[in-house]
Amino acid sequence: MPRLAVAITTFRRPELLGRLVPAVLTHLDQVGGELIVVDNDPQASGRTAALSSGDPRVHYVVEPSPGIVAARNRALDEAAEFDLLAFIDDDELPRDGWLAHLVETLDRTGATAVSGQVCSLPDGEVPAWVAASGVLAPRHPELRTGDVMARAASGSLLLDLARVREWGLRFDERFGRTGGEDSYFTGQLTQRGGRIVWCAEAIADELVPAARLTREYQLRLAAVRANSTVRVRVALADGWLQRTKLRGYWGLIGLREWLAGLRPAGDLATRARSELRRAAGIGVLRGVFGRSWGHYGD
Repeated sequence: MPRLAVAITTFRRPELLGRLVPAVLTHLDQVGGELIVVDNDPQASGRTAALSSGDPRVHYVVEPSPGIVAARNRALDEAAEFDLLAFIDDDELPRDGWLAHLVETLDRTGATAVSGQVCSLPDGEVPAWVAASGVLAPRHPELRTGDVMARAASGSLLLDLARVREWGLRFDERFGRTGGEDSYFTGQLTQRGGRIVWCAEAIADELVPAARLTREYQLRLAAVRANSTVRVRVALADGWLQRTKLRGYWGLIGLREWLAGLRPAGDLATRARSELRRAAGIGVLRGVFGRSWGHYGD
């Protein structure tokens, strides 16, 4: 029977961590396993929330090196004695069957990793612009369980650690403050012959605080995500010639998206999507020229 661990990386969110830990333990009651909490706050602000249950299955560690990459790599290190590792973010809550569905899909398909659905859960009233823009819609609605993915996010991700160790995979510090570290990690996994599959039934809800339910934040997020997408694709490219071709290809895409959003017109939904395209275009163009766009820690 494979040994399973769930990893939560957290940073100064004790209230959210306090609700997530018991939820994950309930899932572990169903499938077995242990919980690793990596606190990226040197002041250990999450200690009480992580350990308040007194459950011996909870392993709490502090990773003092700042950044999401250091925290995720510490989780890999702490899972050295385990066969499977599931990541879930500290601002999420898993729905019924989340972990069981991930494990069952990995076992049934023989995949190297399984990615689950993360749905946005607004914490407060959603402004008209945000609602119309579609940014809170479920991701990957076109995918069905078992569909193969080239890359995946780590907010709901199960890994076969045997392959991760065999290939020496780590999260890359180049993406520590910009995001995209999970896409680069899983992109390396598939480049080495691994297979990532989708599991539509493994659902976690991500709390979106009111501060992020604004036009300004969502436009910035669109730029950041587009920027990291380009930087990941270029970093994964094989050799300078392929990287040069990719930069040219993405440069054209970035220019197209920027131009498409210059004069938003139509109803609110159309205008919002145009603004998002322009923001994404700017992010892409910065990425083409190797310029990152900070996100974590800003």
